This record gives sequence, C-alpha cells and structure tokens, in this order.
Amino acid sequence: MGCHSHVNNAHDFDIIMLDAYIDKKDKNTCISCHMPQTMGSKTTLSDSKTHAYHGIAGLHKLSKSLGKYINFHVQKHEKGFQVSIENLANHALFGQAYREGVLNVTIIRGADKIVQEPYIFTRIFGKGNKESMPFEATNILKDTLIYAKKNIVYNTKLQKGDKIVLTLGFRLISKKAAKELKLQHNKELTKIRILKTESFNF
Repeated sequence: MGCHSHVNNAHDFDIIMLDAYIDKKDKNTCISCHMPQTMGSKTTLSDSKTHAYHGIAGLHKLSKSLGKYINFHVQKHEKGFQVSIENLANHALFGQAYREGVLNVTIIRGADKIVQEPYIFTRIFGKGNKESMPFEATNILKDTLIYAKKNIVYNTKLQKGDKIVLTLGFRLISKKAAKELKLQHNKELTKIRILKTESFNF
C-alpha cells in the first residue's frame, strides 16, 4: 500500500527488509496487524462499532499489542534448554536499519535469579568484508533476525521448580549505532521497548 515500500540505497541494496515476506499466502497484512480494529466510529459521519486504528501500531504506539503475533516455546534438554520464537507476522522482525531486537531470559530458582546472556537480533551491513553504514552497504555481514522461527540454545541446566521468564523487546537503534551517529545521550533511542513477556514453569 506504500506505507512500507522497501528502501534501496544507491547500490540497489535493500536496507529495510519489510518486503521480506515469509509466506505470501499468509492472511496477515500490514493493515490487519498495524491498523487493528478499535472501538467506536472513526468519524461522526458514520455509526459503527469498530474502526481501523490510524495511529499505526508499531514501535511507538501499541507495541505490546503486536506481541500476539509472537509465540514462545521452551524445551528442556539434558545440558540446558532451548527457546523457540515463532513469528506469526508476515515479515522478518527487526529488519530495519540500526534496529536491534533483544531476548532477555531469566531463570528464577527459589530466591535466586539466574540471568542468561541477552540474545541480540540484528543485521550488520557491510561493504565487501568491512562493516559499513546502511547507505554504503552492498551486502550483509551478519544476520540473526527472526524470520518464521528462531531457536536459541542455552547451556544452563534446569531443575525441578525452576521458572523461566522470557522478555522480547527492541531498541529503535542499537547502542553501537547511537554512538556512531553521536546520539548516545538520547536514551529514548536505545531503551528496550517490550513486545512480549511470558513465563514457563518446570
């Protein structure tokens, strides 16, 4: 519809990735996800129970409502456990330039909290084999984004009675990018905004 037409740089390299469809037959669209139905009529000229939200649900508004398009699964194994993230949206998550997704995992064991190393979802742009700014990029050096499904393995053994708390969030831009752009003092850009939190008991 033009809201999220992809953006290529001068090298004709896609730096936004919102056209990275996972399944072209998927029923979810830009409008169904980002303009959800809300109560009331949108104008005084019509009388309806609901209307499409025009504030655009996303990074700045109603971000937690988009968490319903994400499913978490946790599977215990002999040496630790695996977290699976199922993406029901019809595009890769966190594909925009400088965007950074963050998965925080905490094991609550009695009165103790065992915090795992955060997992970062990002794309690192490159020009040849060197890291570059998006407008100079010709290729991708690293891609840890969430497409249809992402599995992450942790090597902390679980015990009976453990509770695992998963929190998936994002930064508008990574701390590294903020420093490169001399925006590191703007904490609104690098704070973690929550998409979904869920806990699992073992």
